Amino acid sequence: MSESEIIESKPTALSRWSGIILMIAILGVAGILSALTAMRFAIRGREVVVPSVIGKTEAEAQKILADNGLVLKVSTKRFSPNVSEGHILEQIPANGTRLKTNRSVKVLVSLGERKFAVPNLAGASLRAAQLTLAQRRLLLGNTLYAHTPDGEPSTVAYQSP
Repeated sequence: MSESEIIESKPTALSRWSGIILMIAILGVAGILSALTAMRFAIRGREVVVPSVIGKTEAEAQKILADNGLVLKVSTKRFSPNVSEGHILEQIPANGTRLKTNRSVKVLVSLGERKFAVPNLAGASLRAAQLTLAQRRLLLGNTLYAHTPDGEPSTVAYQSP
C-alpha cells in the first residue's frame, strides 16, 4: 500500500466533527418531533366529542353531557309546537364538535306549544264575543245557532274551550 492510500483511509478531524454534528442534528430533530407529537396527544386527550342532546329532556341532557365531561347550560327557553315542553330544541356547539372537558354546551329548551287563556264569553252578545276575541288575537271558531227558551237572540250560551 502506498503512503497516499494510507493518508486517505485515515479519518480527518473535520470529517469526525461533521459526523458528530450530523448525529446531534438528527437527534435534535427527532427530539423536537417527539415532543410535538407528545404535546398534541396530551392536548387531544383532554378533548371530547360533543354528543347530540336534541330531543332529550333537560335532565337526560345534563346526564349525557356530564358522562362526557361536559356541562349543560340552558341559554334560553322558547315555545315550539313541534317539541314537547322540557325537551331540547337546539344545542351549541353541534354534535360531533370536539371540545375540551369541563366546557359548557348551551341548549335551547322548549316550553311546548304556546297556550292562551280563553276568556269566558257565556252570556255575552255575539258581537261582544267577537270583539273580545279580536282584542286577544284569537279567532272565533265554529258557530252554532240554537233556540233557547230563556236566551236572548245572538247571545253566547255555550263555548268550547
